[in-house]
Amino acid sequence: MKVSDDKMGSIEFEVMEYSKGVDELIDTVWLACAVDGEGYIGLEKPGTWYVPEVSVANTSLEFMEKVAPMLKTNLIPVNWWRYRNNKLALAARQRSMKKIREILSSILPFLIIKRRRAELLIEYCQIRESMTNTDRRLGVHDSREYVIYSLLKMLNKKGRV
Repeated sequence: MKVSDDKMGSIEFEVMEYSKGVDELIDTVWLACAVDGEGYIGLEKPGTWYVPEVSVANTSLEFMEKVAPMLKTNLIPVNWWRYRNNKLALAARQRSMKKIREILSSILPFLIIKRRRAELLIEYCQIRESMTNTDRRLGVHDSREYVIYSLLKMLNKKGRV
């Protein structure tokens, strides 16, 4: 679709087909904005394995009460992360590969800042889900997993990149 204005020139944009209802579409876009602005998409490495995570943290209870069900998880207090005025932060964290893949696949078209991270984490989840349970239990890793972990680590680095 092309929109033109004499003063502004013309702008082309894609009109997306969306199979969900309007309310679900609004919620999906809202969640994408929440993850883009206040969220984290990445891999945690608590030991020799990687744990995929999509999370949002904020001090607003009302905001977080809306985010948690959309991420299909519960709220947890984050005691170690306090703002200057000592407000307690709350987090909603999803670490289930299947749920992460579902959530990220639905919000991916609407992500701007964290789109590349979402694409990488979806790819990681697909790699892990395609492995046998025995391979996963034994800690077998595909070489692409290391690349994805390194890329996500670089993309999530604070400050100048």
